[in-house]
Amino acid sequence: MLEYWRERRRGLRLPRRSDIGPAGFPNLAGRAFVASLASNGVPTFRFAGEEILELHRRPLGGVAITELWRADQRGRIVRLAALSVRAAEPLILTAVGEDGDALPVRLEVLLAPVTGSAGAADLFLGLEQLLGGARPARLGLLSLVDAKIGRPGQPPLRLAAVDGRRIA
Repeated sequence: MLEYWRERRRGLRLPRRSDIGPAGFPNLAGRAFVASLASNGVPTFRFAGEEILELHRRPLGGVAITELWRADQRGRIVRLAALSVRAAEPLILTAVGEDGDALPVRLEVLLAPVTGSAGAADLFLGLEQLLGGARPARLGLLSLVDAKIGRPGQPPLRLAAVDGRRIA
């Protein structure tokens, strides 16, 4: 998905929503989503693939992405998403959730900023994928393990800071 996102940039700061579609990533479409930035800066699902809906066992259209995370980490997710938009680079979150039997489930969440129809960076192309193990019947709230913001030609950032203050 990262490769697809970078190809769609075509020399622009960010790819345009009109240049992105599921035909470009057919094997990942079930795990993909598009989120818009609400006026409060919270990424909100516009639509999500079937595998994501099955994993969370509920419709996600109009739901804030932060509702999938523990309450004490929601502000951090919003700050990281804002940093991703400012840097014009994808955000990769590694998380742990619990299945129905309280066993840990690791997954990775990609938020790659995209320019919407008005020309502002107000959308994300996203991907949610399990990192090994059996597919749980239901996934509980997520806990952040690691955050990286990718930069072409450089290793991903391991820590994020705004104005010298560490936020991740």
